[in-house]
Amino acid sequence: MAGICVKDLYKQFDEVVALNSVSLDIQDGEFVVLLGPSGCGKTTFLRSIAGITDPDAGSIHLGERDIVHVAPENRNIGMVFQSYALFPHMTVENNVAFGLKMRKVSRAELARRVKAALELVDLADYARRFPRQLSGGQQQRVALARAIVIEPELLLFDEPLSNLDAKLREQLREELHHLQRRLGITSVYVTHDQAEAMALADRIVVMNAGRIIETGTPVKLYRQPRYRFTAEFLGHTNVFSVETEGRRGWLAWGSEITLKQEAQGVVKVSVRPEDVKLEATAVDAHGVVETAVFMGSSITYRVMVGNLLIRAMASGNETDVIAEGQPVRVSVPRSAHVLIEEDEI
Repeated sequence: MAGICVKDLYKQFDEVVALNSVSLDIQDGEFVVLLGPSGCGKTTFLRSIAGITDPDAGSIHLGERDIVHVAPENRNIGMVFQSYALFPHMTVENNVAFGLKMRKVSRAELARRVKAALELVDLADYARRFPRQLSGGQQQRVALARAIVIEPELLLFDEPLSNLDAKLREQLREELHHLQRRLGITSVYVTHDQAEAMALADRIVVMNAGRIIETGTPVKLYRQPRYRFTAEFLGHTNVFSVETEGRRGWLAWGSEITLKQEAQGVVKVSVRPEDVKLEATAVDAHGVVETAVFMGSSITYRVMVGNLLIRAMASGNETDVIAEGQPVRVSVPRSAHVLIEEDEI
């Protein structure tokens, strides 16, 4: 295994700048998730590391080696694609063995490593089957086994779970998380799915418009985002304009809050829906419940406070769902407030 050091990576396609001098260090054994909307540059970044895309400028070091000009097959990188990319005319074991055969591994060593890889992904009993005889989840496990059997220094994942249904995606997400921790292979994973990013990552790298917006652990980026883009992309949030003086702030409906940082004038504050508390009342109400949706584990609300839309979330264990049209008071605990900056991109 090895860490990665990417410095000033630049790539332009015609008039579109896909990567704008991107730099990132990834530690040995770290699981990093590149998160962002379509067209943000995350896939170009991944394909540049893999050698599928040639950057116009910049360097990529895998361990001590600068691999920018190294052929993809000589980088010792395993890659798992969204489309599985299995050979339909080959059995599962032959698909997994393909990379080893290209490396001219001995027959005995090849058999041992293929068997071990299939056992690792719980597909040892499917070795003689063909891809068409497998489910989507099983095919993705084959693709993962094929990537790890070559004992790579680095694993790359290009939205590998996006073609699967929600329940299977969640199951494989947990299996992949466990497997990566067990193997300890440095991994870079591309997705636009916020839940996937938070479930898998040691560190999330938020990207937009060919740049890295910010990086951090899932907890830090969710609870303490620096930029508005991160706050709004990493799950639902409310962004309020707050009049401030020192650490005192006043929300649009008059409630006073305490800020973690001193500020002056109007600032933006991010408050997650689960931190917004509603109290049904006919006295001194701040707003009215517009919609209430029971989701099983949670209840989500849309509340109109004047012209301001507020999202709130309560536990599904609440005995009473506040009815639509019910006047409510809105409160936000002090711990929920994070001062964020406007995006500098």
